[in-house]
Amino acid sequence: MHLLNFKKTLKNIVPIKEQERLYYQQFSNFLERYEEGRGTGSAEVGALAHVRLITGDRNSALKDKLELMT
Repeated sequence: MHLLNFKKTLKNIVPIKEQERLYYQQFSNFLERYEEGRGTGSAEVGALAHVRLITGDRNSALKDKLELMT
């Protein structure tokens, strides 16, 4: 009985989690394009102009972390 209920619950959860992973991947792709476009645009000014969340240092890049989740 409990196993059947668990199985039904998983059937509802799995598609939601797969969609969530897809959204994370799409969002990271969007941010990557934004950062690359921002870097090639006008000369950046400001204390955080060098910061890249997605395309930055490969050891701490958010894109890598998001892709590991998917």
